[in-house]
Amino acid sequence: MYVYVIELMNKIILFVFLSVFCSLALFPQTYQLPNGGFEQWDDSSSDSEPSSWNAFPSAQCDLSGMAALGCGTATATRHAKSTDTRPGSAGNYSCKIYATKISILGNTVIANGNITTGQIRIGSTTATNSENYNITRTNDSNFRQDLNAKPDSIVFWAKFVCPSESQQAKMIAVIHDNYSYRDPEGSDPNAASHVVGKSVKFFSRGNQAWKRYSVPFDYNYPASDAKYILLTFTTNKEPGQGSESDALYIDDVEFIYNTTVSNILVNGNPIPNFSPNTYDYYIDADCGSSNIVSATASSPNANITIEQANNTNLAKITVNNGNKTSIYKIHFYYSTTSYISDEICVGNAYSNYGFELPVQNTAGTFNHTKIVFQSETCDSIINLSLKVNPTYNTEIDMMICENATYDFFGQTLSEEGIYQHSLSSIAGCDSTITLNLTIGSFYQTNINAKICEGETYTEHGFNMNHAGVDTLFYVAQNNCDSLVVLNLSVYPNYHTTIKDTINKGENYKLNGFNLDVFTEIGDFEFEETFISEHGCDSIVNLQLHVKELEINEEEEEEEEEENNNDNTDFSFNIYPIPAGETITIDSEKEVINQLNFIIYDMFGRQAMSGKLANTKTIIDTSELASGIYFIRITYPVDKTLTYKILKN
Repeated sequence: MYVYVIELMNKIILFVFLSVFCSLALFPQTYQLPNGGFEQWDDSSSDSEPSSWNAFPSAQCDLSGMAALGCGTATATRHAKSTDTRPGSAGNYSCKIYATKISILGNTVIANGNITTGQIRIGSTTATNSENYNITRTNDSNFRQDLNAKPDSIVFWAKFVCPSESQQAKMIAVIHDNYSYRDPEGSDPNAASHVVGKSVKFFSRGNQAWKRYSVPFDYNYPASDAKYILLTFTTNKEPGQGSESDALYIDDVEFIYNTTVSNILVNGNPIPNFSPNTYDYYIDADCGSSNIVSATASSPNANITIEQANNTNLAKITVNNGNKTSIYKIHFYYSTTSYISDEICVGNAYSNYGFELPVQNTAGTFNHTKIVFQSETCDSIINLSLKVNPTYNTEIDMMICENATYDFFGQTLSEEGIYQHSLSSIAGCDSTITLNLTIGSFYQTNINAKICEGETYTEHGFNMNHAGVDTLFYVAQNNCDSLVVLNLSVYPNYHTTIKDTINKGENYKLNGFNLDVFTEIGDFEFEETFISEHGCDSIVNLQLHVKELEINEEEEEEEEEENNNDNTDFSFNIYPIPAGETITIDSEKEVINQLNFIIYDMFGRQAMSGKLANTKTIIDTSELASGIYFIRITYPVDKTLTYKILKN
């Protein structure tokens, strides 16, 4: 009996092993389409189909009666191997499906382009009839596509070319269990119960260029055991609709498996700065603490395993979904942390609590950290908050007057120099005060000024209208006394009266006056104001008597004219005006007889005299003071000419 039981158990174990083995052989693990990029084709013929895909040439046509004669038309080629690939493709081909217009027994319809991972079944000449469907034939490897996984989405590239902007092409992917599933489901009332997940996309032509589509799978269906997928692309979402010029290009079909996590928790708290696309995290933890890591997958189809051994610094989160795996690592840094506060003065080094800091030259509070090895899995961290107190260096510039003193922390100072004194601050740091002491001088300023008679001198704080000396005391910028001495000169204003006589018909150009020809006889009075060499007014009053020319005088004038004919009538040009160091007298005629000149000042005083040379005489006027002068030139015939000049 015992031997029989053992043999029976062995048979049961062998049966279970063979059952599992056969199950694995029957349903190998499949995550992607074997020819999603349409690079492999069955052969090079015109009706060749892409490997692992099926179109109308491989369709099952079950038309009956006279309609059976139309199977050749119904299964005609409506696909092509195209070199029009999507942007950035690494492949050389895409698959083009297109619609045609066909007529069977007088019934003309639009046959939509169709390609599937199952088989096309044609059972009616009416496009919408339920006898027309695509099917997964589970007992035929040519018309089934294994997929025993649950992708999160399907991604494909498509270019839809059609004449209507409202027309829509269709992609439908149905993951189902071990059942020959039909699409559309209306052809089989049992099909819906075998659905594991679906992904459906209707899309219009857009700009009729390549576009990438990503469509999620919905797994809210009754079945759960994924075994196959029935994937179909058609040129129109409605059977028999569209136009015979519709074309749909398909490329790079791929299933996406999401292996990210939506959160990571440590002891129930979210990790700081978490991002699903960041795979390494570094966490500070106290030595000896227990840190439990948990995570939630972004995809409901993903599996999570967490490896976290005791007394290690690493926790590893592995996320598996389909044929993809992601690993998140949590690195724990275990340590004990202590905080220390201390103070030093500027200029000192710091050596305490294991710290060796150089001389500190800047005042302020500074943080320093030191890590001390404690064990293989735990370090000791010391955080030092070091306050560096300032040492104050104050410099004072001070000036005192002659014979004064300055009290500098008990020292009585009376001499110039640099003095220092040290104090201790509240923080115990030295404070140095430097005194730069200077002695201010006594200043005396002498001012020599002049004014004219009747004026008052008011500059520099004075108020004086007479000649003499006055003094004022000020406090200078150095706070010392300053003496200002004023020596004031007062110059008079001159008033001169000149009396002179001329004949009627003559002009008067003497003594600084320039009067036009007089046409009337009588007594006239004129006044002219000049500036003396000291800048004061000098007033000249001219009393001029104009008389009739007498007969004897006429004879004298005739005589004078004769003398003039003897080269005694001259006119002179005097320059420069105003005169500088010299003045030049030019004669228009050659001087035969010597002519005398006398220079008078404004008051009629003779300043200098001499004789004129031939035609040009240069007179040295450097000794003359600035002011107005008159040059009188005397002829041998007792005739005189007077000119006014200005001397700078």
